[in-house]
Amino acid sequence: MIIGDANLAETSTFLKVGTTALVLDMIEAGQRFDDLRLAEPVRSVHAISRDPSLQAKVELADGRKMTGLDLQWAYRDRAAEHVTRTQGEEVDPVTSEVMTIWGEVLDALGRDPMECADRLDWPAKLRLLEATGPATRWPGPRPGCSWSTCSTRTCGWQGPVQRLVARGRCGGW
Repeated sequence: MIIGDANLAETSTFLKVGTTALVLDMIEAGQRFDDLRLAEPVRSVHAISRDPSLQAKVELADGRKMTGLDLQWAYRDRAAEHVTRTQGEEVDPVTSEVMTIWGEVLDALGRDPMECADRLDWPAKLRLLEATGPATRWPGPRPGCSWSTCSTRTCGWQGPVQRLVARGRCGGW
């Protein structure tokens, strides 16, 4: 999927906003992420976003290699430490929910990304892409559309994905 593609699933949006807020809070508190700096950020984002198997490894500035899932876990672990350090035992309910869902989603993605097809946009879109073909009633993505080039709008998926969300088959937590 194209990075920045519109999220229609509530869980995707909740995690995007919630995790970003936590990382910004950590940065404001002085947390450094130098050891997680990507050697080639643009190339790395492309490699990760174009690999639905979640196995693509990208190089960090210090020469180590990590998958996108490994990077997410590193950020989540630091966020958990930050929350414990700053909020102690009385974590606010929204932060607690972000941390819980973030961990659940990462666990599920590690087992099988399709476990998240009912919660996240990209596995739902991948399921639609894999399901299209001559036997389906929906004509499928437009010609030339593939996992690495397709966005909701360019592949004509906005309607089908919106229907999945409306039917409760994608997006809630």
